[in-house]
Amino acid sequence: MRVFFIILILVAVLFAAVVVYGVRHKEAAGGTSRGGAPQASGGKLDEDDLEGWEPPKLGPLATLSRKFAPRLKLDPARVQLAANGTEELRVPSSKKQQPRVARITLEAGRLVLVTARHDGGEDDDVTCLCQPGDLPAAVGTFRGCPAKWVAKQLARCDEDAGRAMFSFGPEGGAIVLQAPAPATVATR
Repeated sequence: MRVFFIILILVAVLFAAVVVYGVRHKEAAGGTSRGGAPQASGGKLDEDDLEGWEPPKLGPLATLSRKFAPRLKLDPARVQLAANGTEELRVPSSKKQQPRVARITLEAGRLVLVTARHDGGEDDDVTCLCQPGDLPAAVGTFRGCPAKWVAKQLARCDEDAGRAMFSFGPEGGAIVLQAPAPATVATR
């Protein structure tokens, strides 16, 4: 019975800690009511207030939850790309309705353009991968990188710049890898 009460007290303390973290995080982020974008009167978005706004960071819980997403096993698990090479990996359809996550990691090389094409009618997801800490000099020669990605990595590739995750529904799709110089990409 004592063990039950100790566990109950620990759960209550952890719950209180999460609530305090959420309140402090909300106050530090500017105090918007739902962590959403700034809104004008009448509930309509004000385009001027959105200029420089970015969604709030989800914190350490988002990083932990990524590890539990269903993995998408692609074949081959490691792709060698030649200079100006392109490789397409098919994402098979699935009978399950839950989304599956493809994890792409740049293991060698300077830059790779990754395009996730969804068969279900969704828009393509496009990003670039570069080595963390590298100066992205090759970005100027590779025109497919999204402008937002180029602006973020302009000074130096950050620690997450070598990894990307794409979610696929039951319809499947394809992942297209393109590299201006030789590169090696791992898929999980």
